[in-house]
Amino acid sequence: MKKRLLFVSLISGMIVLLYLLSSVPYRVNQFALSSLVISSIEGLPLQIEYPPAPEPGKASISGVLYTFTGKGPIPQTAFYLVPALGESSPYPPLILLGPRSEDPQGRSDIRGRIVVNNIQPGTYYLAVWAPYGWILAVQSETESSFFVLNLKPNQRLNLGIIYVPWP
Repeated sequence: MKKRLLFVSLISGMIVLLYLLSSVPYRVNQFALSSLVISSIEGLPLQIEYPPAPEPGKASISGVLYTFTGKGPIPQTAFYLVPALGESSPYPPLILLGPRSEDPQGRSDIRGRIVVNNIQPGTYYLAVWAPYGWILAVQSETESSFFVLNLKPNQRLNLGIIYVPWP
């Protein structure tokens, strides 16, 4: 059994350390701390960074793009937040054309990490560029419903691992 140390975050001025035991590759460990969800998968960055403080009235997010079909992080990949069509609509908006200039967007780093700051509060889907087109992040490896973000004013949200059915 292999022991790993995971530096999680600063919570109330204290550094929280978690020791994770894992003998199975790609085994998922999740711990809920306040509104912060920490996930760990073999092969992903061990340091999960808390997002920066947003401007007043806006939100920020951070996380790691993860392909469960390829079993690893998705580095150097474009992504954007797609505003939901409405609170009552269960359907995501059209993503084929890619982001509009006003859509929050970015690129994952070499470890698959993403950070977006100063997002208008609202409900969003996360679209990720895959070979040949845009795809939406899903809830987990086993839950294929789309991942939905409900961002509130002044919220700093660490998404942990963001599951993408990426080739």
